[in-house]
Amino acid sequence: MKKLIVVRIKGLVGVPNKIKRTLELLRLKKKFSCVIVDDTKEKLGMLKKVKSYVAFGYVKPEIVEKLLLKRAKKGKKKVTLDEKKVKEFVSKFMENKARLSELKIRGRRTCGYGARKKHRGKGSKGGKGLAGTGKKAGHKRTYLLRYGIKALGKRGFKSEKQKKEKKKVINLREINENVEKWLASGKAKETEEGIEIELKGFKVLSQGSLDRPLIIKASKFSSKAREKIERVGGKALLAQK
Repeated sequence: MKKLIVVRIKGLVGVPNKIKRTLELLRLKKKFSCVIVDDTKEKLGMLKKVKSYVAFGYVKPEIVEKLLLKRAKKGKKKVTLDEKKVKEFVSKFMENKARLSELKIRGRRTCGYGARKKHRGKGSKGGKGLAGTGKKAGHKRTYLLRYGIKALGKRGFKSEKQKKEKKKVINLREINENVEKWLASGKAKETEEGIEIELKGFKVLSQGSLDRPLIIKASKFSSKAREKIERVGGKALLAQK
């Protein structure tokens, strides 16, 4: 079956409703919009009806390839397609073995479902969540006050990113500057092996250097920080959880 390329050449001003409806069925809603349709009796009948508003003719595979490579869009953004894939697809498309929708160049927001409100929405379903807890929510207000609930509905959820503990960061320079201060406050203590510093919940980074050997217990060490600590004669130990 041959394919026809159809281009709309006139605007909307003074268009009769019957012709407007036919143009919509052909998916020609704007001036200079283009569609490719099958050469069937039904389509030819529709095209004859709107012949004063469109230009049409038989299309060659080369033109379909150019259209896809130059004018393909996803939503409002242009998309670059692979030439080999386009050639393979066009050969199947011209033989009626593939459809344009198989390329999946569709809007990223609605994904081909039209208006967002018509797909995966709650529609007119009410009585869930915060519904009915407004200004005149007398029937639910007593329940909220009795059990000390701030709001009805789900309490939400925490993503994996929020669940992860955020480790604090400290550099070797800061450790070196604060050794005396920590000894006085009890955060660091002197042992037989040397000065021991507890930095649980911290990740030690390599910026700066140490003047003396230190035994540092922290949750994590960068590889360079560990090297610098051991080079001076100190120890980098992981703190117990």
